[in-house]
Amino acid sequence: MSIALNLAHGYLFNNEYDKAVKLYSEHLNNEIFPGYSFKDILKQDFEFFRKNDFDTTLMDKIINQLKL
Repeated sequence: MSIALNLAHGYLFNNEYDKAVKLYSEHLNNEIFPGYSFKDILKQDFEFFRKNDFDTTLMDKIINQLKL
């Protein structure tokens, strides 16, 4: 699952929004590690990106679309 998450991030930051949101939504409720869902890790990653001054334009759009 973490490979899918990293691939989706790659799509996101390569401005391939449709591919990114499709992959995020396909795995959103899957468990990556015991006690951690794909959604939990995704939220943590997005917070990291925000704190480290990544461009959040498409990320904010995904957050709204997936209701994170």
